[in-house]
Amino acid sequence: MVRYRGAIDDNAQVEAYAKERYVAQVLDNILAGKPAGVADKRAAGCLIKRM
Repeated sequence: MVRYRGAIDDNAQVEAYAKERYVAQVLDNILAGKPAGVADKRAAGCLIKRM
């Protein structure tokens, strides 16, 4: 079962500047027996085109 899909945190460029760590929050909630919370967050990235 997929509990979360998306960005690791709210700052795709510099980890030290992240204010929210989505994956860590979801893992903490699941391990504590709680609902995941955030289901998905749009991940930043680049488009990869097939030729």
